[in-house]
Amino acid sequence: MKIYADRFPTAVRQFLTDLLVVFWVYAAIRFALWLHDVVEKLAVPGQKLEGAGGGLADNLADVGGKVGRVPIVGDELTAPFTRAADAARTVAEAGRDQQELVGQLALGLTIAVLVFPLGLVLFGWLPLRLRWMRRAGAAKALAGVPAG
Repeated sequence: MKIYADRFPTAVRQFLTDLLVVFWVYAAIRFALWLHDVVEKLAVPGQKLEGAGGGLADNLADVGGKVGRVPIVGDELTAPFTRAADAARTVAEAGRDQQELVGQLALGLTIAVLVFPLGLVLFGWLPLRLRWMRRAGAAKALAGVPAG
């Protein structure tokens, strides 16, 4: 299989085109990774929300447990703390849900950004380049036979 042409101007054009395609793919991947990182930063409020809700729920449950030990009225005083702890757990769950949604968005945008540039390479440039290489290799093999 022959990769580049024998004629100098054609070989230089092919080489520069190959370099351009490699740069194009590299730049598309770097941009997609950068976009993924930028979108992932949107998950920081969800992380803070999860941490705050979880910490508040733990503290309220701890306080409710201590208040429950008060004689006679302890059970009645525990109920509001338990409900508040459940609400804080709901807030923490909302933070986890937001982080998951942001992660899915980041992945979807990354894939969407990569489809066009990589599609151009895979379905536009690569088949033409492989066809030229196959034909050039066949011509070189034909030139090497006695009747060629």
